[in-house]
Amino acid sequence: MNTEVSRLAMNVDQYDAEILHVVESVFETMLEMSVSDYRQVNLDRCWPLSALIHYVGEWTGAVVIQCEFPLAEQFTRQFLRNLIASEIYRDDMKDTLGELVNMVGGNLKAILPGGIQISAPVVSENANPLHFSRSFIRRSHLISIESGQMLISLVYFPNS
Repeated sequence: MNTEVSRLAMNVDQYDAEILHVVESVFETMLEMSVSDYRQVNLDRCWPLSALIHYVGEWTGAVVIQCEFPLAEQFTRQFLRNLIASEIYRDDMKDTLGELVNMVGGNLKAILPGGIQISAPVVSENANPLHFSRSFIRRSHLISIESGQMLISLVYFPNS
């Protein structure tokens, strides 16, 4: 790995501990759910649901949360608690995942370099792994939470 790529990779690596802290805090506070395992992975599998926010400015990148529908349904039930009927719709799950990535992304923004702005969340149902149209460095963490797993990725676009 050349020196420039190593330096840029550190732009993402240095946030590993903060990502765990933010994810634990958001999921324990908002959903009353505990993170039980957290490990870095290089995983390009297809996740049915993806939610992301973009950062632009001095540091350009994104934070992405991906999971399966049953876990998204569990998040939605916990997030809305007694405000929902027995049936959870896909739009409810997508809204909840968007709120979660917004909370995680907003908390991470506070530790990223100053001078950045955050986008509104984008949530999609996927048929394929996520692809970005420019070069990027990604750190992904597979997180076990209650009855499922989700993938959280911090993506850095070095040439922006």
